[in-house]
Amino acid sequence: MVKHPLSRQALKDIPAYRAGRPASEGSAKLSSNENPFPPLAGVEAAIADAAGEVNRYPDFGSARLLTALSDRLGVDPDEIAVGTGSVAVLVQAMTAMVQAGDEVVIPWRSLQA
Repeated sequence: MVKHPLSRQALKDIPAYRAGRPASEGSAKLSSNENPFPPLAGVEAAIADAAGEVNRYPDFGSARLLTALSDRLGVDPDEIAVGTGSVAVLVQAMTAMVQAGDEVVIPWRSLQA
């Protein structure tokens, strides 16, 4: 029998996600970040170009992005935080600063992980 790790009670109490109705034929579901238009030619070209490098790991340290932002903003790269979105950057900051017993206020329902 496979044992699964136990989650916190707070996680168990979150109601299960229920997807909304699917988009009807010929329409787009904007609430799911769908777009009714085809990709731009430049986007298709970028995807095709990237296909030749899918066997490589991405730059997890975001070195090129940090250098470009640092140069453009005139700040040290250590003063820039990057992530997969604002929530990810906030989680990084919270992980670095919050200690056991601290309280954190998070708006309900936000797009948090």
